[in-house]
Amino acid sequence: MSDTGTQKILQYLEEAHASEVGLVRVLQSQIAMTPGGSYRTGIEKHLRETRDHADRLKTRIAELDGGSNPLQAGIGVAETVFAQALALSKRTVELMCVFVGV
Repeated sequence: MSDTGTQKILQYLEEAHASEVGLVRVLQSQIAMTPGGSYRTGIEKHLRETRDHADRLKTRIAELDGGSNPLQAGIGVAETVFAQALALSKRTVELMCVFVGV
């Protein structure tokens, strides 16, 4: 595969990883607010699967040597931070809607 093709795949993998990491934060906050029962058990299972997905993506990125390019690594970090901030802000809005009764 061409270097450009590999870089594009790495970009997509980094974006997917950032999404998974952001979802981990959302699931953690949902678990913290959910009483015990089958719904919470389902969220906990989803959290384990999401963490596994994030780990597998990170491994694949390393296999494709995504960490050797400082620019690509910086983009990956920025995407992860952005995804986490987005997930956190989305959760904050959801909580405000619950408390306000919307």
